[in-house]
Amino acid sequence: MSRLTGLGPSQRPATSADSQVGSRLRARRRRAGLSRQELADALGTNVRQLRDYEDGTVRVSAAMLARAATVLGSTVLEFFGDVGMVGHGAGTDEHTPRHRPPLPLSGGPGRA
Repeated sequence: MSRLTGLGPSQRPATSADSQVGSRLRARRRRAGLSRQELADALGTNVRQLRDYEDGTVRVSAAMLARAATVLGSTVLEFFGDVGMVGHGAGTDEHTPRHRPPLPLSGGPGRA
């Protein structure tokens, strides 16, 4: 649950990044020659949920993307392409990795 919104990942509104991930998922499924039913079965979900993922109306979890990448002979990164964003807009969100400085490495748990 996010401290800022009070919503879990699946409850937050889908963004343009979610739509782009979904369209890449659809393209990869089609290249693999799989129907929605076949991929949904392999992922342990149903056709309606897969359609919502592909349409970008529902966010795909990291675990589901990892399963999809495995089934489709792909990598999770392929679903993101060169979008350069994982936040709410094209490079406009302060949480976009492109704008976040690298985290310092600590000496271990409990050390700064």
